[in-house]
Amino acid sequence: LTFPAPAFLPDGSVVSNKDKKSCEKLPPSLAKFSTEEDDVLVYVGYGMQKCIQFYSLSQRKVIRTAPLTHWSNCLDVSEGTPLIAVGVNERLVKLIDYYEGSFQDFIGHCDTIDVLRFSQDSKLLFSVSHSEIFVWEVTV
Repeated sequence: LTFPAPAFLPDGSVVSNKDKKSCEKLPPSLAKFSTEEDDVLVYVGYGMQKCIQFYSLSQRKVIRTAPLTHWSNCLDVSEGTPLIAVGVNERLVKLIDYYEGSFQDFIGHCDTIDVLRFSQDSKLLFSVSHSEIFVWEVTV
């Protein structure tokens, strides 16, 4: 799978294929299989817009998008509830409704969110930044 991306970094500088340091500044490309729809891949990454893309494997196309306010740094999809968790460099944990795209931001970390994981029963969300591990209770 390939997704279009601009030839410049989020700060506006030009991406050079010869300069590996410029490529390290790009937000990561992340994908998870949907737990809500059998053939859908949930994707975030550096592209033309800040958004979550829902890619249908059977239709071979993006079937919908949900806007994001920040570039994503990590991603997880809940198995028990229709939620997507996104962590960003701005120290926010975002919980996003899978179908509506509405979201709620949660603050508390002192650094970039590096890892997000829902518990197997989806009642807890674990978030990790540089020197912190938070456990969030998820109530839907």
